Amino acid sequence: MEKINQLIEDVLISYNEYINKIPNGIDNIIREFRNGNMDVAMELILQFTEGIQWLNEVNILLEQNGFKIKIDRDTLNNFLVEISDGIESNDHNLVSDILEYEVKPFFETLINDEKVI
Repeated sequence: MEKINQLIEDVLISYNEYINKIPNGIDNIIREFRNGNMDVAMELILQFTEGIQWLNEVNILLEQNGFKIKIDRDTLNNFLVEISDGIESNDHNLVSDILEYEVKPFFETLINDEKVI
């Protein structure tokens, strides 16, 4: 049982650390788009998307183990759909705007509320 508790504690630490890094990561993506570095921006978007998927997976596992999560998975999924739509239409300005004016404030609010779990 002690190993499981330590594993859960490690996941919680990684989870909160990742969330705290998201606003800076978004700033990096936006900067690369605006500087015309599309390959770099797209690689960062891929990493961001994988990170959001990881958050969703961890949310499910934590909730199954009795933790109350402040992040709405539907909101995260909607962000991913909006970003994907912008990428598919090759509208990098739209993607940057979604990240800057929707996603970043969402995570900044979570961070300001202290721990997400």
